[in-house]
Amino acid sequence: NPDGYIINGGGVETDHTVIIGKPANQAQNFETRVKFSNLNMKIKPTPQRMPGVAIMSGSKVYLTLEGDNVIDASARTDAPAIGINEALELKDEHLNPYKNLDPAHLIIGGTGSLTALGGQRATGIGGIKKSSGGSGSFGKLTINSGHIIAKGDKGAENKSSNNTAA
Repeated sequence: NPDGYIINGGGVETDHTVIIGKPANQAQNFETRVKFSNLNMKIKPTPQRMPGVAIMSGSKVYLTLEGDNVIDASARTDAPAIGINEALELKDEHLNPYKNLDPAHLIIGGTGSLTALGGQRATGIGGIKKSSGGSGSFGKLTINSGHIIAKGDKGAENKSSNNTAA
């Protein structure tokens, strides 16, 4: 949708993840606009380490905040509220000519607020912990406007690059 997508609603617990971007088998860099409008998302505990919202590798997402928005992943282990995926090197020869995807880039703006609560050993906004036990690197984060509160749990760590706040 060239005008973007609106995600709103509130209060219901979910075990689903909102995925923004294209799957790796449709690998190409992707750009979209998304608006959170009074979103209240509480993530149920599951064995998966998926965040509440996942920004896929190769995606550039312009997120506009309207009203008060909360993504609470505190009941999950190793899952941030918003996961910004790192660069991805594709090994599948059937995906030619796309071999690599850029790191995801989340650009936040708007007049609203966002509270992002990460799960156990996870950040509010950032990387997804590797199943091998290493810490999760993540893509780019730019905050142009809005009021952002991102809280992680103890043991959370991120390795980031090119992150800015205006």
